[in-house]
Formats: sequence, C-alpha cells, structure tokens
Amino acid sequence: MSTATEKTTPIESSSKKVLLLGDGDFTFTLALYNKISKRRSDLPLLASWWASEDEVSVEITPTCFDTKEEVLSKYSNFETTCKQLSKVKSKRVKLAEIQYGVDATTIHETHKNEKWDLIIFNNPHLGVENKKRNGGLCMHILYSSLQCTEKSGGQIWITLVKEQLEQWQILQTASNTSMLKTDLRYLGSFSFLDTFWPGYTCRRHQSGKSFRNVAFESLTHVFVHFKNRMSTTFAQQVLQQTQQKILQSQTPKKESTVLKCHCCDQTFTEQRSLDTHFKHKHGAVATDQKTNESFSCSLCKATFHNHDAMTKHYISVHSGQHLNVKPDWKENDFFAQRNIIQHSSDSSSTHYFCELCDALFSDQEEHKQYLSPTPITSRVICDVCGQEFVATRDLLQHKNFKHST
Repeated sequence: MSTATEKTTPIESSSKKVLLLGDGDFTFTLALYNKISKRRSDLPLLASWWASEDEVSVEITPTCFDTKEEVLSKYSNFETTCKQLSKVKSKRVKLAEIQYGVDATTIHETHKNEKWDLIIFNNPHLGVENKKRNGGLCMHILYSSLQCTEKSGGQIWITLVKEQLEQWQILQTASNTSMLKTDLRYLGSFSFLDTFWPGYTCRRHQSGKSFRNVAFESLTHVFVHFKNRMSTTFAQQVLQQTQQKILQSQTPKKESTVLKCHCCDQTFTEQRSLDTHFKHKHGAVATDQKTNESFSCSLCKATFHNHDAMTKHYISVHSGQHLNVKPDWKENDFFAQRNIIQHSSDSSSTHYFCELCDALFSDQEEHKQYLSPTPITSRVICDVCGQEFVATRDLLQHKNFKHST
C-alpha cells in the first residue's frame, strides 16, 4: 500500500470538509464556525455527519476572490473578524488557512487534488445587471465545484436572491449541458435568513457595502453530486429538515414594524401614512393588491408584477431631471454592447464556444473577461448635496427623487 493511500484513508473516514467560496469579509466563515462549534444540531447536514460517527470533525476552508491587500482596504471589519475567528476553539472544527485570490470558476484546476463534502457560495454576482453573464458565472461555479465534491452525495449550496435562479436560466442551461446533466442533481432550496447565521453580513464585492437594507428574499439552492438514488434521497431529507429548522429560528415580525419609503427612505409607523406620502410625494400608491396580471412600461417595455413597481420604475428612470436612466452596464459593459453571438450554424470555427455560458467568443481571453467581476470606476458625486455613489445610474435616480423641481 502506498504512503499516499495510508494518509488519505483515515481522513476520509473521520472528517468532513467544507469549502466556502467568495466569502469577501469572512463573516459567513465566522457564522458557520460558531454554528458548528456551539449548536451543531441547528444544521441537519452537519448533525447527520456526527450521527454516523462520534469522532468525526469538520474542516472549513474559507476563500475569497480578492487579494489580502484588497480585502484589507475594502472591508473595515476584516481584522476584527479575524480576531474573532482566532478566539473560537473547538475540537470538532478546524479552520484551514484563509485562501486569497481564489476564482470559483476554476477550482477544479487550482485545487484539482482536493475534494469537499460541501461547497458553499453566497450571492455570486459579476457586478453588472446582465442575466446572461451572471447565469454563465453560476454555471461555471457549478461545473468547477462538481469536480471538487465527493461523488457519494457531495453537495453544492448556492444562495441567490429569489427568482434569480429562474431569471438567469440556471436549471434550464444545466439540463441542456452535457458537462452537468449526468452527474448533477438539483434538489430544491431553503430560505436564507440572517437570523439563522448570526454575525454574517452580505456585502457587495465591488464596494464592500452591505446588502442589509435591501428587502430581497434569498434562497439557498442545493445541488448534489449524483452517484445513486440513495445518496440523493438522503440529501433530499436533509434539505427538508434544514428548511424546517430555519423556519423555526425565524422571529415573527411585529405588526408595528417601521415602514420605509422605497424612493426617499422616509419612515412611517402606519401603512396609510406611507400611502399618503407616496401618493403626494412620488405620484403613486405605495402598495398594490396581489394580482397575476403583469404591467409593462410604455416607454421601454420592461415588465413588472404590479402597478406600483411599474410606477416606481417610471419615476426613477423616465421622469424628473434625468430622463431614460439606463443601467451602467448598458453603457459600460463591453459584452452588453457587443451582444455575445449565440452558438448557431453560422458560427465561425475560429471562435470559441462555451457550452456553460451558451455563448460564442472571439477567443478564450475574451471568455475569461466575460466571467470576471466588473471593477468599479471612479465614484460619482451629487453636485447638489455632495452624496457619493458607485454607479452613475444611482446618482441620476437620486437626483430624480431628491432634487427634482
């Protein structure tokens, strides 16, 4: 028996490995570490690991896309988080060294000799509102992660804002992709709640700012490395148990919750006060009855689930001092301007076609740029009040809401 075999056998039988991708400020690393150390039964997947063998341990490998220098300059809480991580001690949990500059789309190349039982990526995004590019990013993350998960039921968790899975056509593309459809199974999702991960803050990669004030529901989508029906059935049971645990941890909201205007951030204690404010200040009603009807903007044909959402869109984009405000990526995203050619019979053999992105590129270097996060350019400043913004679109919408006469 070779030395390598002698070393790997006990590791496979006595430990589980978790890889965290894109954990910018490593607060999710801290939240997961604390959860395993103190309340392991909170997470059914982890509880199932211990149920099978008392001596099992968990190794967490935290990674991020940025260099260490970029992390230090972007996240002011990073050093505090590191100190907190160093204080957490547990015989059952081992924290591997933080890895910087890790590209989640190429871990099957950079970490080809390693396998994990669970790989997690929360809110992957390229920093541009381009559904096709972000969908391609997720497809590459799934493909790369699949090569690095254990074949006997290894799992991949990807957290997305609700409806992004459908909008980015991830499942549709995966089912038509030979590189994924044989070995990857989608099991479903469970709610992602901040209360279940105390200490974690979702932050934007480009600016390091928090998403805390964004009222979007998020879901963690569970994929499994398919080997046999038994492993999939077990993973499905764990998924259902996880959703139950998370719902149990959710604190019911009080009826007196403070209500905030989506346009100007003014707060109210009663719905009728918000409705009155919104009607007189922004020219619309703040709420709308639920309906299956869709509403379409007469100017740009964008569609919305209710009339209120369409009205907000009109105010921010087509009215006020600045008309027809467009997302920055429509102006600055090279790939949005060029309109990546779909693979078809007239595709030139000199081009590079990516099955995961379902798009044609002039060469592999262009494909690499397509999957790279969009860097932030210089910040823009409001000449009226001095407030700073990352994107020009944000500045123009701010002027429409705050300074229009």
